[in-house]
Amino acid sequence: MLGHESCNLIKYLEGFEGVAPIRRGHNPATWMLEVTGGATSTGVKASKIDFPAAYKVGRPCCLLSQSLAVPAGTCTKTLILFST
Repeated sequence: MLGHESCNLIKYLEGFEGVAPIRRGHNPATWMLEVTGGATSTGVKASKIDFPAAYKVGRPCCLLSQSLAVPAGTCTKTLILFST
């Protein structure tokens, strides 16, 4: 599970056109993997969105950069990358 504040991630991902909304009672962590294409088997169609690229140019990244006192425009350097 993502924790009791998973609603923030759910709202963020559901804000993208083409992302299937989470079903009532569905595990938020499983749903997040399904819609972003990170699940190996899924009942939800993964979207075609490049979420890391969308995040880099989006408001959440800039807000995070500001809250960390990182100079504006450097939010692309604060990403955590996972090998696939």
